[in-house]
Amino acid sequence: MLNTKIVTLSQEFILQRKQLIDEAINFHSGTQTARIKTIITTFNSDKSACFAKPGKEAARQNPNPFDMYPSIEQAEKELMPSWAFEQIWEYLIKISIIQQDTFKKVLVLLYRLCYFIDHKIDKNNKSKFKLNFNGKQLTFNIAFFDSQ
Repeated sequence: MLNTKIVTLSQEFILQRKQLIDEAINFHSGTQTARIKTIITTFNSDKSACFAKPGKEAARQNPNPFDMYPSIEQAEKELMPSWAFEQIWEYLIKISIIQQDTFKKVLVLLYRLCYFIDHKIDKNNKSKFKLNFNGKQLTFNIAFFDSQ
């Protein structure tokens, strides 16, 4: 794991990362035809971001039993059926070319996610993402990516 100009890794970060990995490993798993989904967050009351297990890599000859299938749903229907992480990265590349300002904002969010900047421990001692920053912080973070 890397230290950056903004974030220096602490023992707390390492423990939080381990806790989140353990939590993801312990998400319930179904079969390739009947995946079990875990909702990560709900927004706008009818949309949710979730992961389902198992992912496609669990069925390979050299299986990854911890692979997950990402999904965004609205009213229990997938908004982007059959998306894999590869398509998500392809979409991000398109944004980086077509809408650079939007891409910088996405980079800031990814950065904040990677370093758990907006994660809080809930009452069940689970680390959960809760976006918690104002416009000044976003502007500062975007300026940081502009300076690189």
